[in-house]
Amino acid sequence: MSVSAEEVIVETSQGELLGATSTTADGTHYFTFRGVPYAKPPVGPLRFKELLQILYGAKGEKNHHIPPVWDLNPDTVIDDTLALVKLCSYLNLTPGVVQGNGAYCVVLAVPAGARALGGAEGRSRVRDTLSAGGRRVGGLSVSQRLHATGNCHHSVTTTQLGPNSNLPVMVWFYWGAFAFGSADLNPGHLMDLGVVVVSVQYRLNVFGFLSLEGTDVPGNAGLKDQAAALRWINKNINQFGGDENRVTLFGCSAGGSSVHFHVLSRLSTGLFHRGISQSGTGTDPWAYIDQSQPYAFRLGRNLGLQTEDPQELLDLLRSVPADELEAAVVELLEPDEKTRYYTFPFLPSLEHPSGAEEPFLAQHPDYIEHHGNFNKVVVLYREEHSSHFTLLSLDRGEHNREEHQFTLLSLDRGTQFTLHTAVTRQRGTQFTLHTAVTRQRGTQFTLLSLDRGTQFTLDREVPYITGVNNMEGKFSIVSDPKNNDVTQPSYWETINSDLERVVPVNLGLEKGSPESLRVANKVKEFYFGDRNISLETKEQWIQLQSDILFNVKTQFTVRRFADRSNSTYNYHFTYNDSAHTQEMDYLFYQNKVSGESSKDTKIANVIGTLWANFAKTGVPSFQGGVKWEPVSKSRLYYLKIDDELSLEEELEKERIDFWLDIYNSHQKMGLAFSPVAGRLDGEL
Repeated sequence: MSVSAEEVIVETSQGELLGATSTTADGTHYFTFRGVPYAKPPVGPLRFKELLQILYGAKGEKNHHIPPVWDLNPDTVIDDTLALVKLCSYLNLTPGVVQGNGAYCVVLAVPAGARALGGAEGRSRVRDTLSAGGRRVGGLSVSQRLHATGNCHHSVTTTQLGPNSNLPVMVWFYWGAFAFGSADLNPGHLMDLGVVVVSVQYRLNVFGFLSLEGTDVPGNAGLKDQAAALRWINKNINQFGGDENRVTLFGCSAGGSSVHFHVLSRLSTGLFHRGISQSGTGTDPWAYIDQSQPYAFRLGRNLGLQTEDPQELLDLLRSVPADELEAAVVELLEPDEKTRYYTFPFLPSLEHPSGAEEPFLAQHPDYIEHHGNFNKVVVLYREEHSSHFTLLSLDRGEHNREEHQFTLLSLDRGTQFTLHTAVTRQRGTQFTLHTAVTRQRGTQFTLLSLDRGTQFTLDREVPYITGVNNMEGKFSIVSDPKNNDVTQPSYWETINSDLERVVPVNLGLEKGSPESLRVANKVKEFYFGDRNISLETKEQWIQLQSDILFNVKTQFTVRRFADRSNSTYNYHFTYNDSAHTQEMDYLFYQNKVSGESSKDTKIANVIGTLWANFAKTGVPSFQGGVKWEPVSKSRLYYLKIDDELSLEEELEKERIDFWLDIYNSHQKMGLAFSPVAGRLDGEL
C-alpha cells in the first residue's frame, strides 16, 4: 500500500487498485476506489448468464464459485464517473439514456469521481489529467493484468486502509425497480461514522432477469451478480480497512428488495451478517414476477422472430446489440399493462432448474418467508472455550443431506489461517465437525483443536431492519403535463373507469374476472367510501398507492419475522412527509453535520448513526434517543423517525389488516412452481 497527496494504491487478489483521497463536509479524510472489477464481462454466449470462473489470488489460486477478473485495455482511460456509467449502458434502461458499448459491465462502484487506468502509463496519464484539470478522481483497477473497456466493475469508500482496522462494511444496492439505476454514490456523512461503504453495480432488466426454461439461462443473473460482488468483498475488503465478518447489506426500493432476497436465498448464506431494506421487499408486487418468459417471447416477436423454441429465442437475444435490445424492452408493455405503477417485464423470479447454475430462488419468496427458511447467522464454537468463528458457506447442496460441506472464512480475527473444507453431521440445528483441514500461508496442517467434537450452531436469524416512508406513493400525483396531468379531471376519470388498476398483480386475479372486480370495489370502498377518486381525495390515493406498492408487504415481512426472530427492527420515516426514496437525502447527507443544529442536520445524524451502529453491533442505537426495540410475537414495535424519535406499535394496523384479509383469501404462492400448491393460509 502506498499513499500520496493525490492517489493511493492498494494490493488485492486481482492486483493493484488506484484510488484518490477526498474529504467530507465535516473534515473526515477518506479514500475512494471506483470501477473495481469483480467479474468477467457477460458478453456473447455469457450474456444473461451467471458470472463464473475466477482469478482468485495473485498466484492464480482458483475458486469456482467466484467470477473471474478479465484483462482491461491499459490504453483506455475513463475520463470521469459519467463515462464509466455510460460504458455499462445496460445499467441505465431509462428511455433516451442508452449509450456506450452495451451489456458488458458488472460494477462495484466506489462513491466519488472515477478514472480507469492500466499500468504505469495509465497512472502517468491520470497524474497529467489531475495536474491539467485540477479535478480529483476516484480510483480503479490497475495492474499489468488489468485493462478497462466497458467490462465489469464496482466501488469502495473507506477512511482506513490495511488489514488491521476491522471497520464494519456496508454494501449498498441501488434503487430503480430492477429496470434502471446506477451504483454511482457519494456516501457523504456515513464516512464520518467509521464504516466502509461498497456500492455494487449489477445487471438490470432483460440483461439481469431474463429467464427461459429449457436453456442455460434460469434467471436472476442480476441477484447473482450481487452475490459475486459479496464474494469479492469477503476476499478483499480487509485491504480497505473492512471487517469481512461484519458485512451489512442495505438498499432502497429495488435495493431493499435485493437485501430481502439475499436474506431468503441459500446462495447468499455466510456472505453477509446483517440487512437493511428501505422501502422494498422481495414480495412487493413490483419486485417479483412468477414468469417473465411470456414477455421474452413477445420481445422476440417484436424483434422479428416468430418461434416457440426458447433456445432459438435466446440465440436471437444474444445477437441483438445492447442498445437495440434496450429500446425494444422500453416498448414491450401494452398500454393496458402500464396502468399500474411500477410494472416491469423482467424481474426476479423463481428459477427453472437448468443444471448449469445453482438457483438463487428455488422457491417463491412468500413460501420461503412464510415457512421461515431464511438465512441465519452461523456461529462456530468449542464447548471448552468461547472462541467464535464465521462461516463463509454452509450446506450448498441438498437440504436433507446428513453430511454437509462448508467453508470457513476465518477461524478468529487474531489468526491468519483459513479452514477450507470440513465434513459435518447434523442433529437438529447443531452440527458436529468430523474432519478439518486448514491452511496457513500455504502450509497444510490439521488443526487438532478443531477435531472431532467441535460444534457449531445456526445461532440466530440475520439481524434485519425494514421500514417505509409515510408518503411513499406521493409520486402518483406528480403532474406530467405531457402524459399524466393530475390537475385535469380526465386523469382521474380514467382511473375511476378502470378500478382494477388498484388490484395488486401478485394476487393472481385475472383482470375482468368477477373476483378481480369484487376486490377492486372493496378497495375503493375502504379507502374512498362513496366518493370518487379525484384530486380532492389525493391523500387517500397516496395512502392506497403507498400500501399496494410498499407498506403492506413490508409489514407482512415484519409479522412473519417477528414469529422467528428477536433481532428484526421496523421503522416509519415520517420527516417532512417523505416520498419514496427521499430518506436517502439524509442517509447520504452531503452537508456539515458536526456542530450544526438544523432539523435536516439532526435527522441526517440520527438515521446515519442508527444505520452505522447497526452495521457495527447488530443493534440500531442512538445515544440520547429512545431505545429501538425489535419486534416480537406479542409487540410489533416500530421506530417513528421524525423531528423527535418515538417508539410506537402496530404500524397502520387497520390498513394492514384489511390487506391481510385480502391476501389470505386470494394470493396463491407461485402455484405453477412452488412445492406447495395452496394459499397463504393462516396468520402471517
